[in-house]
Amino acid sequence: MDGFSMDLPAGARFVLERLTGAGFAAYVVGGCVRDAMRGDAPKDYDVCTSALPEETKRVFSDCRTVDTGLVHGTVTVIARGEPYEVTTFRVDGAYADHRHPDRVDFVRQVERDLARRDFTVNAMAYNPWQGLCDPFGGRADLRAGCIRCVGEPARRFSEDALRILRALRFAATNAFAIEAETARAARALAPDLAHVARERVTAELCKLLCGRAAGAVVRAFPDVLAQALPAPLCAEGLDAVPPEVALRLAHALHAAPDPGAALAALRLPKRTERAVRELIAHFGAPRPETPAQARRLLREIGPERAAELARLRAWPPGALEEALARGDAYSIPQLAITGADLAAAGIPAGPGVGRLLRALLDGVVEGEIANERAALLCAAQHWNLQEEESCR
Repeated sequence: MDGFSMDLPAGARFVLERLTGAGFAAYVVGGCVRDAMRGDAPKDYDVCTSALPEETKRVFSDCRTVDTGLVHGTVTVIARGEPYEVTTFRVDGAYADHRHPDRVDFVRQVERDLARRDFTVNAMAYNPWQGLCDPFGGRADLRAGCIRCVGEPARRFSEDALRILRALRFAATNAFAIEAETARAARALAPDLAHVARERVTAELCKLLCGRAAGAVVRAFPDVLAQALPAPLCAEGLDAVPPEVALRLAHALHAAPDPGAALAALRLPKRTERAVRELIAHFGAPRPETPAQARRLLREIGPERAAELARLRAWPPGALEEALARGDAYSIPQLAITGADLAAAGIPAGPGVGRLLRALLDGVVEGEIANERAALLCAAQHWNLQEEESCR
């Protein structure tokens, strides 16, 4: 591409220079080229080369290397203290499981390697001496904001069904459109997502939902997403929710007939699943307007979840933040009195102590008792006398 150049880190340039100096073709490839072309900082730099794995290891015999995946042609080279995956140009065999090729064959031409990749925007390679290799129009599609499969979309998606969700995810995160033939193939082959490991599906779905154009993708592809998650997703207002997984999932699922079943199907980390369940359970809670309302909410779901709920519902700062800033008590450990204090005041040990502490917390939360030791002891002794009298 005329005028295009990448500012490569020292390690990546070293790897390319060493391989080309040894007589092999070598390029950085895929996402790093795409991101650099958009003006974004690449997260990592993958290298593809005409060198076979054993040739790569010989070229870097003076460096530390890791046999990351020799069957698929990948050797990790540690250069300038950073790891770089170096993979031999290859073509893939049949995909019997709709996810992984049964075999790969190594080739010497970068164009053949790029032809096996998923989307045109990911099928570009670059080195500083030859510039950009873009045989499938990735640059033009990137400029147009278009997700298009390399070659025949039905074949790409039949090979690896996860690419269907990746297409939707790229569209959501980049606010891109999915090219018509690619979209048709995604819809037609969406049932093949059943062959993909649930963890991989969930990872792509979470990234999709956190995209800046997630709402448009959810509206446009409900049939595809239904194969990934057995629940209708709410697109309305989704893009206004902060792009945090728990918040976006809670918004997307809050109106589903059985959000619990959908969450169970996702197999999320326990902490995330618990957060989403609690946010959905309190999705319709009114914004706290008084100190007591704020303390009630904090007692029920805790400060972390309450803060998430405030972000989810876009509540302006108010009573909740003020209660936290004051250090208002909303749990028994925050009371200015303990069970030991009650025992020292002559209140008999036993289950009644727990009931009494809960009653004191109720009084503090409702603003009926000050969270001060003297006031709490006085209230506790009064209630204990009343209980003794009622038992006579």
